[in-house]
Amino acid sequence: MTVAIAVLSLVFVVQSFIGFRLLTRLRQVDHVHERLRRLAQATTLLADTTEAGLTALASEVSRVGQRRVAPRTPARTTAKRIASAARSGQSIGAIAGSESLSEGEVRLHLALADEELSAA
Repeated sequence: MTVAIAVLSLVFVVQSFIGFRLLTRLRQVDHVHERLRRLAQATTLLADTTEAGLTALASEVSRVGQRRVAPRTPARTTAKRIASAARSGQSIGAIAGSESLSEGEVRLHLALADEELSAA
């Protein structure tokens, strides 16, 4: 009877040890499974982002190739137009709007025109 209890106790201990090891391994498998799921999501996000970026880049490159650049007027002509508009009494804001320049640029053109006149 004591031998049977000792054998049953030994079997219980061995089964408990095996059960504990099994639970530990299952937790590790769950951890690895979770990490693989996150990696798959990150890879999908990276692929989608890369595809969207390359699509945007391709469309921008094709659009730049199709863009026509308007011929620019020489700076001298612009400066003369600005100076004559200022002499005729137009405001700096109106001149800037008609020439598609900022008011600072119009003031710079006027200052340069004044320097040219005073130097001449």
